[in-house]
Amino acid sequence: MNIEGKKNTTVDSGIIGTDFQQPLLDEIKSVRQIDGKIDLFNDVVNWFREINYFDQERHVPFICDAKNDFIHNILNDFIPYTSSKEKCLFMGVFDEKTEEIVEHLLLEADGFDEKLFEVLGDEPLVVLQ
Repeated sequence: MNIEGKKNTTVDSGIIGTDFQQPLLDEIKSVRQIDGKIDLFNDVVNWFREINYFDQERHVPFICDAKNDFIHNILNDFIPYTSSKEKCLFMGVFDEKTEEIVEHLLLEADGFDEKLFEVLGDEPLVVLQ
């Protein structure tokens, strides 16, 4: 995966077997702080349900632990942001046609609920179906 931005920053990884280009954001506009734990259903699933133009043939929803060293290094170039919370979850929708992340949200919290830990497992990035 290549993430190329306005500042010609490129990050390589083997998480997804495709290349995409996404401009670097000057600031992250979608950050939500949660007191307590991030709840898989209330915080994650409901956010994806709010996206009313979602096309399963074109859009790929994903989540990743933004505090994972590997993901943090990629996101740091993509979204320069430092959290003071213990856990951070980056959620987004990748558009395969335009090769862009068209929606994203960074959740900050004191922890993840058990269901979210189960979904993430040991993977740095999880594509949702």
